[in-house]
Amino acid sequence: MCRKANTIPPPPRPLSPKPLQPNAAPVKTTEDGEELWELNEVVASRLMYGMLYYQVSWKGWSKDEYWYPASDLKRCPHLLVEYHFENPDAAGPPRRLDVWDRAWDERTEEGLEKHTEDDLTMTAAQKKIWMEGLEAMM
Repeated sequence: MCRKANTIPPPPRPLSPKPLQPNAAPVKTTEDGEELWELNEVVASRLMYGMLYYQVSWKGWSKDEYWYPASDLKRCPHLLVEYHFENPDAAGPPRRLDVWDRAWDERTEEGLEKHTEDDLTMTAAQKKIWMEGLEAMM
């Protein structure tokens, strides 16, 4: 999806999904009471200020207009893989998607720690190789 580059930084993100939406309760809570929400799908991607952002839809919620950095989605790499397979011309995928995907498959936190390349997109050459590997697996 092509969009004109935005010269204004994204607005501050509220707790997700947006407050005051009359929808479902969170799917789970952590031991310390933090609410966990389940993503339904990745809707769009774009680059802002050299960083990769995604628009998503949440299960049980109406459309979310906010853009989330790629690093916010590192615990659902399967949705990113699906999105980029279906939208090969979209911005992205993230450089560390293979690391996140491996952590998902192995059910580990290894590789999910904060990293300087979390919100960067693959280079054109990296993306081509990644897409070829993905198509071979499908």
